[in-house]
Amino acid sequence: MAAPRETDDLFVQELLRWSSANLRDFPWRHQANLTPYRVLVAELLLKRTTASAAARVYSQFLDKFPDLAALSDSSYTELETAFSPLGLHKQRAKSTVAMTEYLRANHSSEIPSVLSELLNVPGIGPYSSRAILSFGFDRPFAVVDGNVQRIFRRA
Repeated sequence: MAAPRETDDLFVQELLRWSSANLRDFPWRHQANLTPYRVLVAELLLKRTTASAAARVYSQFLDKFPDLAALSDSSYTELETAFSPLGLHKQRAKSTVAMTEYLRANHSSEIPSVLSELLNVPGIGPYSSRAILSFGFDRPFAVVDGNVQRIFRRA
């Protein structure tokens, strides 16, 4: 692998400077709060909804379901109610039940730290799995969405 070029370092520095001045503050971006479970919750809430809407329910969701065990023990109805402010609550509840059942049966109700295992979990796709690994497990995985692609095209 080639050594990083000075222009690469300058690009990273400029991107970090811009982001610290311009990125909106969301609770799932606070480094001290990042755990695999909290990243998973953020990903569940952010699917097909705005970050602002997800932010309004993030803390309440974590208060009601503070860990994966509590989420796994919840009923479909409880999940549907918790997801209702975001819309698509039936779909989110169904997907979350399938996910927690799978994790209980295959991973002792733990969030896997291996990409191939995360990709097998119902409701966790390529983007969410990499977000969980990168932000939750502090592993070097690229989390690339449309915004990241747009930055690279412009650069």
